[in-house]
Amino acid sequence: MSNLSNEQIRAIIDRLIEFQKNNPASISSDRAVGNNTGYSATTINQFKNGKYPASGSLSEIALKVANYLDNVSASQQDYLNRGTLKFAMTTAASHIFKAAHYALTQGTISVITGVPGCGKTHAVKEFKRRNPTSVLIEVTPLVTRRSLIEDICNEIRIPVFNYKGDRPVPVSSNELFRSIVNVLGGTKRLLIIDEGENLTVQCLEVIRRIQDFTEIGMLLSGTGRLLDRLRGTRKELQQLFSRVGYQKEIRTLELDDVRAILDVNYPEAKNFAATFLSLSKHNGRYLQHLISLVKRTVHETGEPLSDDLIDSAASSLLT
Repeated sequence: MSNLSNEQIRAIIDRLIEFQKNNPASISSDRAVGNNTGYSATTINQFKNGKYPASGSLSEIALKVANYLDNVSASQQDYLNRGTLKFAMTTAASHIFKAAHYALTQGTISVITGVPGCGKTHAVKEFKRRNPTSVLIEVTPLVTRRSLIEDICNEIRIPVFNYKGDRPVPVSSNELFRSIVNVLGGTKRLLIIDEGENLTVQCLEVIRRIQDFTEIGMLLSGTGRLLDRLRGTRKELQQLFSRVGYQKEIRTLELDDVRAILDVNYPEAKNFAATFLSLSKHNGRYLQHLISLVKRTVHETGEPLSDDLIDSAASSLLT
């Protein structure tokens, strides 16, 4: 592996820092970069801060970090080129915006549940885009109490490491928790937790205590399993459940929703809304794939849009 000059390494470090400023923690945190390059979060943090002790390995780390950044950039461009649906104010999105505004203005917890593909994630991301002071956390199936705390810290720019000389030392979970409370307390910010069905009881207790101390609004979004977790099999989360001020179950797509989506994304197909609804099985993710497939088919074959063409494209969907 070729060695890079100090200037080249510095350029990659600057690129990484800029990347972390402009992207969500799920892909840009030290842990996420480390996971994708084969290093620990500590190593990435040392590299980023120019404190990595083994100078002979700097080129190797820099090259892998640059490769990861290149891959993310290519993936994001490909994501745009795939014809990702533009946001439309569907019934589900309207309910989610209402729940978010209620939680924000009342300083309480709103809970949104619904089947996968009903548009929850798309809507909360759009709310975050329109309300950039909101904090959005996308929970993974491997979430722990510590990782949840670190994810929140990363989103509100609280360092999760201290330095003793050149050696990074993880800040204790208790200290990070208190920093979160200090940053969020007394503010009118909204903490959004998506994929909330993955939260453990310990994670939900952390969320409850953050809300206790800060009185900020919170929006918890997930499948029906989220409500089961909030209720608790032994009522162990009654303190959290009692703080829920607004709860709404989101239904699957209806005809007016598909018309609204097509109006924004494929207006020439609005007359075929009923066909799109039926063949996508009222599911937003299937609808996204179907619209993309139909557009591609029309472009490649030159055939006019028709029910038969949409049906033929739908045969390629894995439903």
